Amino acid sequence: MRHAKASRLALPLRRRQMQVTASQDQQRQAQPASDERSKEVLDAFFLGKAVAEVVSERVGSAVGEILSEVGRRQAEQQQQIKQFQEEVKERAREALERAAKDAKK
Repeated sequence: MRHAKASRLALPLRRRQMQVTASQDQQRQAQPASDERSKEVLDAFFLGKAVAEVVSERVGSAVGEILSEVGRRQAEQQQQIKQFQEEVKERAREALERAAKDAKK
């Protein structure tokens, strides 16, 4: 009788051991999938970071070129304004000289 009772207790214990072993096997099988998923997330992070860096550099370069072009055109415009002012002053001076000559005659 004692042997029968022990075998009845041993049966649930074996089932639990088998369940634990099966659970461990499932975890081991899930582990590579989890590792692969983590690798994919990490790869995506670094890919996104690299994209952001390249875009930032290119945008910075483009903004620098635009500002350089704006500065160049502004300098050209100021030079043209200065030339215009000088031409106007020269013509006014010449007209004044002609008027003074005509007044003396």
